[in-house]
Amino acid sequence: MATPLALFAQRDTFDSLLDRSITARYIRLDSAWYFLNQAEQIRNEYFPKDPILLGKLENQSGTLYYVNGDYASSLRHFSNAIAILKDQNSKEDYVYALNGRALIYLSQHEYENSIKVLDECIKINQELQDSVGLGKNYFNKAISESELGNYEEAMVSLKTGLNFLSNYPDESLVPMIINRQAKVYFEMGDFSKSEQTYQQVLNEYPKTSNWELTFAYAGLAEIQCERNDYSSAIEYGKLALNYAERVNALWDKERASAILSTAYEKAGAYQQALEFSRINKSYSDSLYNQNKNSEISFLQLQLSDAENEVLKQEQESAQNELRLNRKYLILLMIALAVTISGLILYSRLLVKKNKFAEQLKVKQEEIEAKNEKLTSINEEKNKLFSILSHDLKGPVTSIKQLLELSKAGFFKSEEERKSVQDLLTNQVNQTHQLLEELLDWSHAQLDGIITKPIKLNLGETIQKQLNNLSYQAMAKSLSFEFDPPASPVFAMADPQQLKIILQNCLQNAIKFSEPEGQISIQLSEEKNDVLLSIKDQGVGISPEKLDEINNKMVRVQSSPGTHKEKGTGLGLLLVREFIEKNEGSLDIKSQLGEGTEIHIRLPKSIPSSIIHRA
Repeated sequence: MATPLALFAQRDTFDSLLDRSITARYIRLDSAWYFLNQAEQIRNEYFPKDPILLGKLENQSGTLYYVNGDYASSLRHFSNAIAILKDQNSKEDYVYALNGRALIYLSQHEYENSIKVLDECIKINQELQDSVGLGKNYFNKAISESELGNYEEAMVSLKTGLNFLSNYPDESLVPMIINRQAKVYFEMGDFSKSEQTYQQVLNEYPKTSNWELTFAYAGLAEIQCERNDYSSAIEYGKLALNYAERVNALWDKERASAILSTAYEKAGAYQQALEFSRINKSYSDSLYNQNKNSEISFLQLQLSDAENEVLKQEQESAQNELRLNRKYLILLMIALAVTISGLILYSRLLVKKNKFAEQLKVKQEEIEAKNEKLTSINEEKNKLFSILSHDLKGPVTSIKQLLELSKAGFFKSEEERKSVQDLLTNQVNQTHQLLEELLDWSHAQLDGIITKPIKLNLGETIQKQLNNLSYQAMAKSLSFEFDPPASPVFAMADPQQLKIILQNCLQNAIKFSEPEGQISIQLSEEKNDVLLSIKDQGVGISPEKLDEINNKMVRVQSSPGTHKEKGTGLGLLLVREFIEKNEGSLDIKSQLGEGTEIHIRLPKSIPSSIIHRA
């Protein structure tokens, strides 16, 4: 058994290791885990029954999992800490765990819940007169407010947090708050103030963490991109990526690589832009899967908590019923005189039992709702992957055909090779732009496909899609006949969904047209709608297939094109679904051997039913 002096020394070692883990968490995550594991060994060996030390370990584990992006594990440890510390005389550690729970809500975009928990933290820290804790609470509250678009409120919270830390200039949270102020200035469009604030972090806080350095340099790179100073943007972007790799922060690596790809592209360095685009794609895919998996894990954890609560209430109900039945039997044996009192008590218990049954029913309904949400998340993710693969298939096939013809030596003269190289470069650039647009759009659709219509110039939008498909039309010697109206024609539609509609309709017209044919596009205005017609001179559609397309909201088996082009059968299903989401209508007329004509109607003004509709 250890002596009191030895226990005192081991407690001092425990505190030292925990402090070293806290210091290293934003610098080297592996070192932070090492020190935390050492502290845990000391606690298990010398202080196995000390709940406060266990709560401190759970808090730090939750923090490290949060920094690493594993929000489900982070929430589990913070929840353990809350349960352990709630009845202990350690409000500082308890409010730290509450703050951690607020951060998890923030990571899952539940900003209102995050603010609600942070307000509870602020109340406790005001009682404790903990200025550092209040600084952290207002900093995290500002992040939630800025994500909700409440920039003025966010700036007030950030300034309040700095005021509480005015007597702690060396606190690591100070540069974090100043960095976030710079980000809010950027979102508000004040680039000069944003740059000045980021430079304040770099010049006045030389000991700031790698995490905050990558945030500051990435912010400066964003500003220089907005100012078209791409060389400076590239320099800052490289610094941001370097520090992000040191701390192994996936979100920061994705942000920095995206900035570098954009800066190189706008500077005309397409090779470097393509390289960083590939790097960014890798980080984006990992981040997308991580976000989706974290959301699913978060819901599963909530589902598990609900199930545990149901079991707990069932057990309490059973115990209460057994206990009260025993009392009832005792009362019967004592005397007949107290029978009436026993019956009254038993009736009250029945009421309580029914109340418990109602509570159990509510919990079961919550579980069913969460199961439905999990299923919906998986379905929406599968649909996004289908859209990405379907819309990229045509351009990638065109690039493949050009490369195969060039490899086979089909182009003999230097002029032909140069022309093919120009075609290939143009197709790659168009495909790259399409990929960026699809990735940006799919990232915004993580919580379900959302329709956000805006006022669009249909003539310009159609012409862009015709340019994107010029090579595919040229490969079959097809010509587009499109004469935009003298005055711009506007309609209300979601821009990315409209691109998918136009691309699928035009690709089908190319696919089923014979060589040397013509595809006609007409645009006209009516009182409340805009009418778009796409007519080809292709093979047409049989009456049976046309009936299946018009009357079934399912994937129709795709027919091969005039050059044996293959399809997935998904295109027209997406077209019909997106047109309906934009309050439009689709009409297809066709006869075998006489071509196909597609009529698309879109509203001129936005109906109230379409706003933010999933």
